[in-house]
Amino acid sequence: IYEEGLLRLCDEPYDKSQSNRPVRRPPAQLLAVASRVAAITVFCRKAGVWSGPLDEAVPEGLVALSALTDAESARGDEFAVDPEALKQMLNTGLFTSRGPSAFGWAHQTYQEYLASRYLLVNDMTPQQVGALVVNPSDGGTIPDLQGTLSWLVGTRADIFDIVVNADPVAALRAA
Repeated sequence: IYEEGLLRLCDEPYDKSQSNRPVRRPPAQLLAVASRVAAITVFCRKAGVWSGPLDEAVPEGLVALSALTDAESARGDEFAVDPEALKQMLNTGLFTSRGPSAFGWAHQTYQEYLASRYLLVNDMTPQQVGALVVNPSDGGTIPDLQGTLSWLVGTRADIFDIVVNADPVAALRAA
């Protein structure tokens, strides 16, 4: 149900003047792009996306739009994550403006859910997920990832096992 609501947010442009572009990406593609961006921003501890000119310095805490391009797939169809797809994604209800050329998540739970979705859709192994969420210095989970962990441990028992072995209190909090 949550994902259906996010798909609806991807179908409705935040800025209505942008809705009549010649090629508007399908909501499933925009959700796949948003999931990719969520994973990058969560696991790199970034607050949002910078869409400013390439010759300007990226503000602290943001990831450059140009660093997010690649290929992605949605419902079995592979497509390019190009600057246009990223700009359309930023123009959904998932994001809000945080100043000139800066965009942040409209709600933290969107970012957390979509980051966990990205790991699950891309069939990350429990060991790969563990490498992302367990702090190697103390063996516990990374506190900033509690929201993302909540979505993950409720979805896959093998990931729950990794988290409960690393940090039983965090696993119970997330479950």
